[in-house]
Amino acid sequence: YAIWQGSLALPLDYDLIYLGNYLTIEKAAASCVVTPYDVAYDGNPHTATGFCTGVMDEVLPGLDLTSTIHTQIGSYPDDPWTFIDVSGNYTDTSGMVSDQITLRAITVNADPQTKIYGQPDPMLTFQITLGSLLAGDSFSGELTRLPGESIGTYAILQGSLALPEYYDLSFVGADFSITGSAIFIPIIVR
Repeated sequence: YAIWQGSLALPLDYDLIYLGNYLTIEKAAASCVVTPYDVAYDGNPHTATGFCTGVMDEVLPGLDLTSTIHTQIGSYPDDPWTFIDVSGNYTDTSGMVSDQITLRAITVNADPQTKIYGQPDPMLTFQITLGSLLAGDSFSGELTRLPGESIGTYAILQGSLALPEYYDLSFVGADFSITGSAIFIPIIVR
């Protein structure tokens, strides 16, 4: 922009010669804040979040986070983002964030079971005690127990119980007890 003499003056006994110049306004640097994500797998796409502001703390359009979108499990240490100014008043800038999608943690506890000696085994069951299944997901396989039919206590094991590969399944066992049966002998009094 041209710098003019404006109202700059001296008394009449001076001969003022004004040499003009120019005022240059350079582009400002936008302030961008981009927040990465660290989430458990849920089958949905995730993206970093962020915003850029200008010299008057106004929110600026032009932040592109599309390169930070991921759905699958993994570490993404160099996810790029860019800010491209649409007003012409700010310099374009870019950066990187470290995003991550982890296995979905779930813990199941076996239910303790008991049977009377000589009877068939009851069904081995369990409860989810930490985490949750995604809609449409289910367990496959079944629990097992250490073999044996004598009176005593046997460990309930995970067996073939499994979930899809995007779960981190933790199993907490329980006891399977075989007890003696009560025998009633009638007493006949004469």
